[in-house]
Amino acid sequence: MDENEHSSFIPDGASEPLFFDVFLGSLCRRIEDWLQNNTGSVAG
Repeated sequence: MDENEHSSFIPDGASEPLFFDVFLGSLCRRIEDWLQNNTGSVAG
């Protein structure tokens, strides 16, 4: 979480969050899209 308590996603090996969002569901969708685009895998 950032200083405003927004959830964030920091991929392995990164030092800064790639995404943050006020709503957890929105953040999860962004992470899922990112995973699909970067690995070709479907989360879940």
